[in-house]
Amino acid sequence: MQFIYILCAILIITLIAIALYHVQLRRQLDYTRYANKRLEMKLRYEKQKSKMNEIPTVKSIRPPHNEARRVKQSIIQTINCLKDARFITNYKILSVNQIAKKNKYYSMLAPIDFVVITNIGLILIKSLHFDTKTFVHYTGKLEDSKSFSERFAHQISANYHQQFHESPNVPYTFSEVIETDKVTYQFYKYDPLMIVEKVQQRLSQQIEMQLKTPITIESAIFNMSSEIQRSKQLNHTNVAFIENEHELTTFIKQFSRTSHSLLDEATMNQLVVLFTQKH
Repeated sequence: MQFIYILCAILIITLIAIALYHVQLRRQLDYTRYANKRLEMKLRYEKQKSKMNEIPTVKSIRPPHNEARRVKQSIIQTINCLKDARFITNYKILSVNQIAKKNKYYSMLAPIDFVVITNIGLILIKSLHFDTKTFVHYTGKLEDSKSFSERFAHQISANYHQQFHESPNVPYTFSEVIETDKVTYQFYKYDPLMIVEKVQQRLSQQIEMQLKTPITIESAIFNMSSEIQRSKQLNHTNVAFIENEHELTTFIKQFSRTSHSLLDEATMNQLVVLFTQKH
């Protein structure tokens, strides 16, 4: 009888091991299929491109300065609408190239594209654009998700992460590069959300020290590309991820409700001088 119990236990353990191996094999197969699908798309694209002798039009080429201009126009239109609705009464927009290079805030604000100075505080906005599929803010920590693309991105991050870091919460941003005979993943030296979040924290401390008063600061990333896949973990950061004017409107409305600042014209002008003058 004891022999039968042992035999049953071995059988159960064997079945569990087979089931786990099957799950692992299934995931590896999913990853392989995904990479093959992307490679087939790239080959199809290269084949079609080789048949075309036309020069790309201006619409198919979006230089960074044109994108920045489009983001700025969206900001202006959105804030003007909110100004009419009395969510904001006054504002000024500074592009990063308006900040003097000899200004002590220049290096701090360099990663940001726009500083929006309003009567309710400051809004930092960075535009984000990639030409290839890019995964934003994925950590080396594997998480359960029903979405295959989420699991895939976390798996790639985990494989990269194991080489460099002990903490599982380090976020990564990386692009998928498809070539004729291979698919590679290019990891960037920084995660844009972490960079913007650090800028927000440092700027808040510096301004409070200089003006002797706390000023509410919020920040957002404006997504300019359909190629970006953002992690669900973005919900746990202090940086908003905006993809259209409607989301920008919602973000600024929320900012107007939570801000503890009420700046007059003189203080706003003081901030403009603070950022633009040479020190």
